[in-house]
Amino acid sequence: MGLIKRIKEKVKESKFFFVSFTAHLLILFLVSGIVIVNPTMRKTVFRGILQMGGGGKAETPEWETQKQLPSSKSVDIPSMTKQEIKVTDAKVVINTTMADKNQSSAVIKPLDIVGAGGGEGGGMGTGIGKGIGAGIGIFSARMNRTEMAKKYGGSPMTETSVNKGLEYLFAKQNADGSWEVKPKVFEGWQVREPEIAISSFATLAFLGAGYRVDSPHKYAKTLQKAIKYLVSKQTPNGYISGDTTYKPETMYVHCIASIALSEAFAVGGASNIKANLEKAIKIIISAQEVEKTEANKGGWRYGPGSGDSDLSVSGWAIMALKDAFYSNILKLEIKNALEASAKYVIKTDGRYMTQGAFASATDATRPIAIFCLFITGKSDDPLIKKLTDSLCMDISKVDYYQMYYNNLALFQIGGKKWEDWNKTFREFIVTKQNQDGSFQPLKQGLENKIGFNYTTAMAVLCLEIYYRYLPIYQIVNK
Repeated sequence: MGLIKRIKEKVKESKFFFVSFTAHLLILFLVSGIVIVNPTMRKTVFRGILQMGGGGKAETPEWETQKQLPSSKSVDIPSMTKQEIKVTDAKVVINTTMADKNQSSAVIKPLDIVGAGGGEGGGMGTGIGKGIGAGIGIFSARMNRTEMAKKYGGSPMTETSVNKGLEYLFAKQNADGSWEVKPKVFEGWQVREPEIAISSFATLAFLGAGYRVDSPHKYAKTLQKAIKYLVSKQTPNGYISGDTTYKPETMYVHCIASIALSEAFAVGGASNIKANLEKAIKIIISAQEVEKTEANKGGWRYGPGSGDSDLSVSGWAIMALKDAFYSNILKLEIKNALEASAKYVIKTDGRYMTQGAFASATDATRPIAIFCLFITGKSDDPLIKKLTDSLCMDISKVDYYQMYYNNLALFQIGGKKWEDWNKTFREFIVTKQNQDGSFQPLKQGLENKIGFNYTTAMAVLCLEIYYRYLPIYQIVNK
C-alpha cells in the first residue's frame, strides 16, 4: 500500500510538472517571437541660412559575408520603470513596461498598414486620398530592421556602421538634449539656431533605427532629452525658432524640427507632444498660404511670411507635412497643403526656383523634386522620369545633403537605377566612418566646418534608407 501511495504521489507531481513545463515552454516561445527593435546639406548658403538641407543589442545580419567594422557596444536594457519629463506645453510620459503596447515589445508585421487619412486605409495609390492614406505603414519597416535591410540592399557593414554612428551621437549629446555645432562657424551670418536643426537630424537618426522613447533600451533617455529640447525651443505660437522672437529666416530649422516631432509622435512613442506638433504644422501650412505669385504658389521660402518659394525649403516642409499626416492630425488641412505643394514641385521642373537668377536645376534639387512627387501621390508624373535620367550618379561628387536626397529618391524609384547607386553607396559610405563612429565630411568647406555631429547624423540617416521609409511605388521606367 505504501508503494502504491508513493506512485500516486509521483504521478500527481508529474502532472504539475507537465503543466509547469508546458507553461514555461509557451512563455519561451512567445518571448522568442518578440521583435526587439534594433534598433537621409550640401554646402549651400541661402541668405545666411545653412541649408539643412531599438531595443536590445543590435543584430548583425548574416545574409552576406563581408569584412565588418568593429562591432558597436552592446545596448544595455535599463530597469522597467515609469518616468515623466515635463516639457514646454506638453508632458512626455515614458512608460517602459514591456506589457505596454509599444512597438519594441510587440510582434510588428513589416507591412502592417494602419490607414491614417485621406482615403482607403492602407492605400498607397496614385491619388492624394490613397497615396497619403498609408498611415503608419510607411514607417513599419523600422520595426523589422534586419529583414528590411536585407530585402532592400543593406549589408552587415552598413548595419554595423549605423550602430557605431548612433553610439557616437549618444556620447556627444549635451545635457540639455541638444547636439552642438562647431563654434564660430556661422559668425557674421544671419544663421538662426543651427543647433536645433542638427539636433533634429540626430533625433531622427535614432528614430529611423526603430528606437522609441517608451521602450527599455539604452537610447530611451537620449530620445527623451532630445524631444524635450526641441519642444523647449518652440514659441507659444508654435514656431520652433529658439526663443520668443519670431525670427524671419528659420523655416529650414522649423521644418526639420517638425519632421523630428512628427516621427517622435507617430512612431517614437512621444504620445503627449500632439499639441506641440499641431502648432508646428499649422505654422507650415500658414506659411504656404501667404499671398504669392502663381509661380510661387504652393511652396515655401526662408521665413513664414515669405512671398516667394524655393524647392529646397519646400522639400523639408513637404516631408514634415507627410510625416505629420501619418500622425493622424490635421488630416484635411495637410491633404490640401500637400496637393498644393505637388503642383508647386511640378512647376519648378526640378529647379531651385521657378524664376530669377536661381531658376536652374542642380544635382541637389532634382532628387528633392523626385522624392516630393512620390510622397505627394504623383509617382506617375512624367517629371520623375525626366529628372531621374539626369540625376548625379557619381558618388564622389556629392556631399551628405545631396546623398540624403539621392538615397530617398532612388530608393523610391527602385530597379537598376537604385541597385547601381546602392552598390556604390554602401561600399563608399562605410569608408568615411572614423574609429569612434563619427563620419568624415565628404567635401571641404562648410560641411567640413560644421562638425562631426552633423556629418554623423546625416550619414546614419543615409544608411537607414533600407528601412526608414517603405517604398511607395517603383513604377518609373528602369
